[in-house]
Formats: sequence, C-alpha cells, structure tokens
Amino acid sequence: MAPVLSVFLGPQTGVPLTILLGLTGSVFLFPHYRTTIQYSVVGTMAVIGLFFILPGVWLLNLIDANTMRRIIAALVFTIAGSMLVFRNFSFEAQSKAVDRIGITIASALGGLIMGATGMGGLPLVTYLAGRTGTAQQKKANILFTVGALEIGTILIMVLANFFNIQTLILSAVLIAPFGFGLWLGEHWFRTKLSHIYQMILIVTLMATGLFVALF
Repeated sequence: MAPVLSVFLGPQTGVPLTILLGLTGSVFLFPHYRTTIQYSVVGTMAVIGLFFILPGVWLLNLIDANTMRRIIAALVFTIAGSMLVFRNFSFEAQSKAVDRIGITIASALGGLIMGATGMGGLPLVTYLAGRTGTAQQKKANILFTVGALEIGTILIMVLANFFNIQTLILSAVLIAPFGFGLWLGEHWFRTKLSHIYQMILIVTLMATGLFVALF
C-alpha cells in the first residue's frame, strides 16, 4: 500500500497514512492471534526494531519525494527478490548464533524501513516465515512485531509533525475499504491460499515495484 499511496500522495503523506491504516488492521486482528504469539522471540525483535525507527523517519523527512519514490521501488524489488531466494531458508535451523544474526538484521531493517517507507513488515515476514511453528503462530508473530513498530513509528511521526488534517481525513475515508480488504484477505488466505501465501506476496510486490518505477 505504501508504494501506491506514495505515487499518488507523495511519500511524506503516503507513508504516515499507510502506517496509520496498518495499525488499525493490526489492532483489528490482534484478538484473534494473541494467544499464539511467541513473545520470547518477537519481544526481542520489537525492541531492536524500535531503535531504528528514528533514523528511518529522519531519512523520510530528508529525502525529496521523487528520490524517495525511486528508493521505495528499488526496495520493493530487492525485498521481493530476497523473499524469493530465502523462502525455504530458516535462520533458526542453522545455529543459535546464525538465528541471533537473523533476528538482529530483520529487526533493524524492519525498524529502519518502517520509519522511512512504511514497509518495515517485509524483512520481518522474510525472517519469521522461515521459523518453525504453525502458520497461525507465524502470522501472530508477524502481526505483533509489525504492530509494535507501527505504534513506535506513529509516535515519532506525531512528534515530527508528519500527521496533519489531510492525513486524518484520508485515513477516515480509506478505513472502510481497507478494513474490508483486510477481512477478505485474511479469510481467503486462512481458508484457501495459506500454503502459497509467500509466492502471492512476492508476485504482488514485484508488480507494485514495477508500478512505482513506471509512474
């Protein structure tokens, strides 16, 4: 969502709007997944990620809109490619040291990218999808970690005056269609397509990156 909104609204409006809508989705889904969250893992990831949000927000404020759009497009392609390469790889299965490295890298990138582009969930998905556990546990871990970073990013953006009346009006307008799409996607993937979730996400990311690059 962040790449598309950044094309039409500019990154400094599109990114905060994306994170605000994303947080409403996380809050909506949290009660369904809260009992399956592996807090010992995602708590550490959330704390690490929070430290890297501020540099990300600083970059969003520093870089001009056109350059940030190109960065977002390149980032989407890079992450989609990484997800494709590492879709069957598990840091956890290698060793404790490798797993800690994976946690640190994914968390740091998640915080930095969340603050700069609103897409911090993608590195977290890449790492957490490769951990052992049920599909329900993986989704719960992703939801918690992304939600924590969204909260941290919103607090920093409020202090940095990223939110204005336009952002709030747009969020109010978009919350209903976003909520419906969220419910539909959650129901669809849970009942029919959970086994090919990652590939669908990768294809969607590549198509989105191409859209941003062209426009």
